[in-house]
Amino acid sequence: MQFDPKVNKLSDQYLIDIIESGPEQYQQEYIDQAKVELKQRNLSEEELVRLINEYYLNSYIPQYQQNQQERERRAANKFVSYTLGEMALIGLAAPFILMGRYVRTKDSLISLWAENLIRKFWQRLICLIMGVAIWYFVLELAF
Repeated sequence: MQFDPKVNKLSDQYLIDIIESGPEQYQQEYIDQAKVELKQRNLSEEELVRLINEYYLNSYIPQYQQNQQERERRAANKFVSYTLGEMALIGLAAPFILMGRYVRTKDSLISLWAENLIRKFWQRLICLIMGVAIWYFVLELAF
């Protein structure tokens, strides 16, 4: 079977990419043709090792760095908190926030928890509970 692009026109590095990626990304016949082509090129063992190392460095290090940055960001999020003014506003608007019709906020409890904003999550939850309680007692006393 002929594939496009033809295996014999591909670079050594691309052939290594095909072989190492495996059948999850390429048809087995294409992988077999890439192996045959790589053998026909008579590359030295040192060259093959270099190409394979480059493949793994290019494939996994950027992903690892991105994951590391995400872990650092989420770890830093643990200690982010609301100011007193923000907490007061959340408490005053608690019934409206919970109804969800009148006040739209980007910091829902679910999104705070998902972003590992643990301190903000608990502050918001307590402010909402206290706000509803205060509104209840104010309205109870008023009527």
